Amino acid sequence: MSKAEYWQRGESIDYKNTGSSAIEANSVIVLGKRVGVAGMTIQPGETGSLHVKGVFRFEKDDSEIIRSIVKKGEVLNAVTPDIFGKERRKLQPSKQGKLGVEGIPDELIIEALKNCGAVIDGEAPEKHEDPLTRTDLMELGLIGGENSAERRRELQKRLGLPELLSAKLLLEMGNRMFSRSGFIEAVRKMDEEQK
Repeated sequence: MSKAEYWQRGESIDYKNTGSSAIEANSVIVLGKRVGVAGMTIQPGETGSLHVKGVFRFEKDDSEIIRSIVKKGEVLNAVTPDIFGKERRKLQPSKQGKLGVEGIPDELIIEALKNCGAVIDGEAPEKHEDPLTRTDLMELGLIGGENSAERRRELQKRLGLPELLSAKLLLEMGNRMFSRSGFIEAVRKMDEEQK
Protein backbone atom coordinates (compact mmCIF):
# COMPACT_ATOMS: atom_id res chain seq x y z
CA MET A 1 0.00 0.00 0.00
CA SER A 2 1.28 3.49 -0.86
CA LYS A 3 1.91 5.89 1.97
CA ALA A 4 2.06 9.66 2.13
CA GLU A 5 3.14 12.06 4.79
CA TYR A 6 0.90 15.08 5.45
CA TRP A 7 2.95 18.08 4.40
CA GLN A 8 0.81 21.19 4.77
CA ARG A 9 -2.62 22.69 4.06
CA GLY A 10 -3.32 23.36 0.42
CA GLU A 11 -4.40 27.02 0.31
CA SER A 12 -0.74 28.09 0.25
CA ILE A 13 2.26 25.92 -0.42
CA ASP A 14 5.97 26.31 0.16
CA TYR A 15 7.79 27.28 -3.02
CA LYS A 16 11.56 27.43 -3.47
CA ASN A 17 12.88 30.06 -5.85
CA THR A 18 15.45 28.16 -7.91
CA GLY A 19 16.01 31.09 -10.26
CA SER A 20 18.66 33.81 -10.13
CA SER A 21 16.36 36.77 -9.49
CA ALA A 22 13.78 37.59 -6.82
CA ILE A 23 10.15 36.66 -7.37
CA GLU A 24 8.10 39.70 -6.41
CA ALA A 25 5.04 39.38 -4.19
CA ASN A 26 1.84 38.76 -6.20
CA SER A 27 3.75 37.36 -9.19
CA VAL A 28 1.94 34.60 -11.09
CA ILE A 29 3.92 31.33 -11.03
CA VAL A 30 3.10 28.48 -13.43
CA LEU A 31 3.16 25.03 -11.80
CA GLY A 32 2.59 22.60 -14.66
CA LYS A 33 -1.11 22.96 -15.45
CA ARG A 34 -1.77 25.08 -12.37
CA VAL A 35 -0.83 28.55 -11.27
CA GLY A 36 -0.03 30.10 -7.94
CA VAL A 37 0.46 33.66 -6.71
CA ALA A 38 3.54 34.56 -4.68
CA GLY A 39 2.42 35.60 -1.20
CA MET A 40 5.68 37.45 -0.54
CA THR A 41 8.89 38.40 -2.29
CA ILE A 42 10.96 35.22 -2.59
CA GLN A 43 14.71 35.77 -2.94
CA PRO A 44 16.85 33.37 -5.04
CA GLY A 45 17.48 30.13 -3.14
CA GLU A 46 14.85 31.00 -0.51
CA THR A 47 11.49 29.36 0.17
CA GLY A 48 8.31 31.42 0.40
CA SER A 49 4.56 30.97 0.21
CA LEU A 50 2.62 30.48 -3.00
CA HIS A 51 -1.17 30.88 -2.86
CA VAL A 52 -2.83 28.18 -4.96
CA LYS A 53 -6.44 28.32 -3.80
CA GLY A 54 -8.80 31.25 -3.50
CA VAL A 55 -10.17 34.15 -5.49
CA PHE A 56 -7.54 36.16 -7.34
CA ARG A 57 -7.79 39.39 -9.25
CA PHE A 58 -5.75 39.45 -12.48
CA GLU A 59 -5.07 42.09 -15.06
CA LYS A 60 -6.68 41.28 -18.43
CA ASP A 61 -3.36 40.29 -20.05
CA ASP A 62 -2.56 37.87 -17.22
CA SER A 63 -6.01 36.26 -17.27
CA GLU A 64 -5.56 35.33 -20.96
CA ILE A 65 -2.20 33.68 -20.20
CA ILE A 66 -3.70 31.77 -17.29
CA ARG A 67 -6.69 30.65 -19.38
CA SER A 68 -4.23 29.10 -21.85
CA ILE A 69 -2.56 27.09 -19.06
CA VAL A 70 -5.40 26.04 -16.80
CA LYS A 71 -8.13 23.58 -17.78
CA LYS A 72 -11.25 25.04 -19.33
CA GLY A 73 -13.77 26.02 -16.68
CA GLU A 74 -11.25 26.41 -13.85
CA VAL A 75 -10.77 30.16 -14.40
CA LEU A 76 -13.88 32.29 -14.25
CA ASN A 77 -14.12 36.01 -15.05
CA ALA A 78 -16.09 37.75 -12.32
CA VAL A 79 -16.92 41.31 -13.29
CA THR A 80 -18.43 43.95 -11.06
CA PRO A 81 -20.33 47.08 -12.07
CA ASP A 82 -18.54 50.41 -12.33
CA ILE A 83 -19.07 52.26 -9.07
CA PHE A 84 -17.70 55.77 -8.91
CA GLY A 85 -16.18 57.00 -5.68
CA LYS A 86 -13.11 56.86 -3.45
CA GLU A 87 -12.19 53.99 -1.20
CA ARG A 88 -11.89 54.88 2.50
CA ARG A 89 -8.35 53.57 2.73
CA LYS A 90 -7.11 55.78 -0.14
CA LEU A 91 -6.33 59.48 -0.09
CA GLN A 92 -7.47 60.04 -3.67
CA PRO A 93 -9.83 58.27 -6.07
CA SER A 94 -8.42 56.04 -8.82
CA LYS A 95 -7.53 57.56 -12.20
CA GLN A 96 -10.93 56.53 -13.59
CA GLY A 97 -12.70 57.61 -10.39
CA LYS A 98 -14.05 54.10 -9.83
CA LEU A 99 -13.90 51.83 -6.79
CA GLY A 100 -11.55 48.88 -6.92
CA VAL A 101 -12.72 45.42 -5.86
CA GLU A 102 -11.73 46.23 -2.25
CA GLY A 103 -14.31 49.04 -2.12
CA ILE A 104 -17.20 47.19 -3.74
CA PRO A 105 -19.91 45.89 -1.37
CA ASP A 106 -19.72 42.18 -0.59
CA GLU A 107 -23.19 41.46 -2.02
CA LEU A 108 -22.10 42.79 -5.44
CA ILE A 109 -18.97 40.63 -5.37
CA ILE A 110 -21.05 37.56 -4.49
CA GLU A 111 -23.46 38.41 -7.33
CA ALA A 112 -20.48 38.79 -9.73
CA LEU A 113 -19.13 35.40 -8.64
CA LYS A 114 -22.53 33.78 -9.22
CA ASN A 115 -22.87 35.51 -12.60
CA CYS A 116 -19.51 34.15 -13.77
CA GLY A 117 -20.51 30.58 -12.94
CA ALA A 118 -18.93 30.05 -9.51
CA VAL A 119 -20.50 27.44 -7.26
CA ILE A 120 -21.38 29.18 -3.98
CA ASP A 121 -22.57 27.24 -0.93
CA GLY A 122 -23.05 24.18 -3.14
CA GLU A 123 -25.45 26.06 -5.41
CA ALA A 124 -24.44 25.75 -9.08
CA PRO A 125 -25.61 28.41 -11.52
CA GLU A 126 -28.24 27.59 -14.14
CA LYS A 127 -26.81 26.40 -17.47
CA HIS A 128 -28.42 27.66 -20.66
CA GLU A 129 -28.83 25.26 -23.58
CA ASP A 130 -28.93 27.68 -26.53
CA PRO A 131 -25.81 29.88 -26.22
CA LEU A 132 -25.45 33.41 -27.47
CA THR A 133 -22.97 33.72 -30.36
CA ARG A 134 -20.80 36.43 -31.94
CA THR A 135 -23.27 36.39 -34.84
CA ASP A 136 -26.03 37.30 -32.38
CA LEU A 137 -23.94 40.21 -31.08
CA MET A 138 -23.39 41.38 -34.66
CA GLU A 139 -27.09 41.10 -35.57
CA LEU A 140 -27.98 43.04 -32.40
CA GLY A 141 -25.59 45.82 -33.44
CA LEU A 142 -23.20 45.21 -30.53
CA ILE A 143 -20.12 44.40 -32.63
CA GLY A 144 -18.88 45.21 -36.11
CA GLY A 145 -21.20 48.07 -36.88
CA GLU A 146 -21.68 51.78 -36.57
CA ASN A 147 -22.05 52.86 -32.92
CA SER A 148 -21.61 49.25 -31.74
CA ALA A 149 -19.12 50.27 -29.02
CA GLU A 150 -21.56 52.87 -27.67
CA ARG A 151 -24.41 50.36 -27.76
CA ARG A 152 -22.29 47.81 -25.86
CA ARG A 153 -21.38 50.39 -23.20
CA GLU A 154 -25.04 51.35 -22.72
CA LEU A 155 -26.13 47.71 -22.50
CA GLN A 156 -23.30 46.86 -20.09
CA LYS A 157 -24.33 49.76 -17.85
CA ARG A 158 -27.95 48.55 -17.83
CA LEU A 159 -26.83 44.99 -17.02
CA GLY A 160 -24.56 46.12 -14.16
CA LEU A 161 -21.38 45.29 -16.05
CA PRO A 162 -18.32 47.54 -16.36
CA GLU A 163 -18.19 49.88 -19.35
CA LEU A 164 -14.70 48.77 -20.45
CA LEU A 165 -15.67 45.16 -21.07
CA SER A 166 -14.41 43.54 -24.28
CA ALA A 167 -16.94 42.14 -26.75
CA LYS A 168 -15.50 38.67 -26.03
CA LEU A 169 -16.12 39.04 -22.29
CA LEU A 170 -19.59 40.51 -22.91
CA LEU A 171 -20.41 37.35 -24.89
CA GLU A 172 -19.11 35.16 -22.03
CA MET A 173 -21.02 37.11 -19.38
CA GLY A 174 -24.16 37.22 -21.54
CA ASN A 175 -24.09 33.42 -21.73
CA ARG A 176 -23.55 33.07 -17.99
CA MET A 177 -26.14 35.61 -16.87
CA PHE A 178 -28.92 35.03 -19.41
CA SER A 179 -30.49 32.56 -21.75
CA ARG A 180 -29.99 33.55 -25.38
CA SER A 181 -33.58 34.79 -25.62
CA GLY A 182 -33.23 36.68 -22.31
CA PHE A 183 -30.16 38.54 -23.57
CA ILE A 184 -31.84 39.41 -26.87
CA GLU A 185 -34.86 40.67 -24.93
CA ALA A 186 -32.60 42.89 -22.77
CA VAL A 187 -31.14 44.47 -25.92
CA ARG A 188 -34.61 44.99 -27.44
CA LYS A 189 -35.82 46.59 -24.20
CA MET A 190 -32.84 48.97 -24.28
CA ASP A 191 -33.65 49.87 -27.88
CA GLU A 192 -37.32 50.55 -27.08
CA GLU A 193 -36.43 52.77 -24.11
CA GLN A 194 -34.00 54.78 -26.26
CA LYS A 195 -36.66 55.64 -28.88
